[in-house]
Amino acid sequence: MVPQVYDLSLVTVSLDYDILTGYGTGGKITLKHNTDVIAPVVGVDGRVVYAKSADKSGTAEIKMMSTSPSLRKMRANAAAGKLFNLSVMDANREENVRVNSDGCVLTHIPDVQRDAAPTEITVTAYIPRLEYR
Repeated sequence: MVPQVYDLSLVTVSLDYDILTGYGTGGKITLKHNTDVIAPVVGVDGRVVYAKSADKSGTAEIKMMSTSPSLRKMRANAAAGKLFNLSVMDANREENVRVNSDGCVLTHIPDVQRDAAPTEITVTAYIPRLEYR
C-alpha cells in the first residue's frame, strides 16, 4: 500500500459564500456533532435499549490568526446575529469531506487580540444540520 499525502491547502472553508483566509497555525476547522448518534438507555431491570438521536446539529470551530482579513466580516455577522451558509470542501482524494449547510450562526463575536505577535483565535459556528457528503 502506497502512503497517502494529506494536503491541508486543499481544504476550503467559506462563510456566507466568501472563502476564508488567514487561518491559524494549528489547522483550519474542526466539525463536531452536538450529540451522540446512538445513546444506550438501561432500564431498572437491566435491559438495554438504544435510542437514536434526532439531533443533527453540530458546531464548526474555525481557527483564525488575529490578523486574518476574514475576521472583520465574521465579527459583523456575529454582532448582527446574521444567518449564513457554511461550506467545507476537502479536495484530498482519500478524505474528500464536504459539508454545505444554510442557517448557520456564529455563537459569539470573535475576540480582538493585539499582542507582540499574531495569535490564534477560535471562532465557533452553530450548524443546524451537519451532514457529511
